[in-house]
Amino acid sequence: MVEAAGLLEHPSAQVLLVGDGPERKALERRARRIGVGDRLRFEGFVTHDRLPAAMAHADVLVLPSLYEELGTVLLEAMQAGLPIVASETGGIPDVIEDGVNGLLVPPGDPEALARAIDRILSDGDLARRLSEGAHERGKDYDWEVLAEHVLRVYQGLTAGRS
Repeated sequence: MVEAAGLLEHPSAQVLLVGDGPERKALERRARRIGVGDRLRFEGFVTHDRLPAAMAHADVLVLPSLYEELGTVLLEAMQAGLPIVASETGGIPDVIEDGVNGLLVPPGDPEALARAIDRILSDGDLARRLSEGAHERGKDYDWEVLAEHVLRVYQGLTAGRS
């Protein structure tokens, strides 16, 4: 994401990196080295109760994972109706359908990541369509829907037992 921030063409693009980890200092140094400090801010760890506020101010959620089974933040962003740009890796393509509820890019490709972000920021119709698609798909991951699904599985497994 740090490299992609330097490649963004949309003039008003601002990147807020949420999360923390052992690579943070190295990423901050890299951001300074490539000169993206004017459009990139490292927020660090955000408590779960503050995450909805951060998402409410976002125009797009970007999940540039090299590998990801399925990040909870992706499901939360869909439920919030955010257009999504995510890496085509792990379990992400099972949830994100390219062009329907998000845009998928190859993992580790900052150029493709920047192009996808710029597309959403520059095309209001695309952003709206992806937002609607994300919100609709996000309904499948509502806790009540998931709980009902799990209950049906357990009922099916125990149906023949006395």
